[in-house]
Amino acid sequence: IVYNAQSWTRTDYVIVKTADIGFSAPISVKDEAGTVIPSQVITDGGVTKLVFTAEDVPSMGYKEYKVANTAAPVTAGVTATNGSVISLDNQFCTVKVDKATGAITSMFDKTNAKELLSGPGNRIASTTSSPKWWDDCCQFWSHIPSSMPATLTYKTPTAVTLVDSGPAVARVKATYTENGVNWDHYIMLFSKVPVAANRMVTSNLTKGNELVVNFPLSPTVSNAAKEWNAGVAFGHHKYVNKAIFTPPQKWANVSHAAKDYGVALLENNCTIWSFYGVGGANDLRMVLIAEDTDRWGGHWSMPVWEMSWGIWGHT
Repeated sequence: IVYNAQSWTRTDYVIVKTADIGFSAPISVKDEAGTVIPSQVITDGGVTKLVFTAEDVPSMGYKEYKVANTAAPVTAGVTATNGSVISLDNQFCTVKVDKATGAITSMFDKTNAKELLSGPGNRIASTTSSPKWWDDCCQFWSHIPSSMPATLTYKTPTAVTLVDSGPAVARVKATYTENGVNWDHYIMLFSKVPVAANRMVTSNLTKGNELVVNFPLSPTVSNAAKEWNAGVAFGHHKYVNKAIFTPPQKWANVSHAAKDYGVALLENNCTIWSFYGVGGANDLRMVLIAEDTDRWGGHWSMPVWEMSWGIWGHT
């Protein structure tokens, strides 16, 4: 049973451990109409998992899916091609990943015929700007630019590989190693989901370091909105170009001047801040993780950090 706790009908991917089902591959999944839907067994962190997409689950309701320990033919909901650039493709978008840098070089929205990026995006960098949450909340209110540097030094992955190519999910894995710190960054496209999803697992960073991801956007940014712990805040173009900072949030969205198209960053479990207009008027930048001493002397430190985020173009 897949339950939707949101106030709108939702289509999203489902990942469940095969140990919780009671059997492993081969596995097939049927919806309530008895139709076999795209599903896939993957290995993630040494754990075997089942992936499929639950489509149009009603608000505050559920849908039932049946799994069987048999193979069944199914039309792929997502595909991938492997070359110097890895291409992930579903019905909503095409995502291209550069094997040399791990960057998303293109994310094309098929529904609206829009390219989201003006250059390589979703690249990983580390900085030591060390925002302190209280001080930067105050910066947010007064629209003072934060300490985030305009120029980032991007990390080069030791390997970028296509690890899954459908039919339910296509995944690219970029591996980084630096000063004894290992980062595994997955870029994922799921069947029938219009979001380029990301997941990163990293061991502990040196105190004062941050992981940052940057998106140079193709749409001209005019307005911004973001959810944070005090509600929803809105910013105008004049603040966007002054590199406005926002404190921890669940999502951040920027929109075109004509308000006919927007790009959203969505997060699941990041320590997330967002910056607009840092390094470029249309850049959207997010701090995934910040290790620092806060105002009261506490230290944000964990042996393993796991973060998830996504980028989504929409009308």
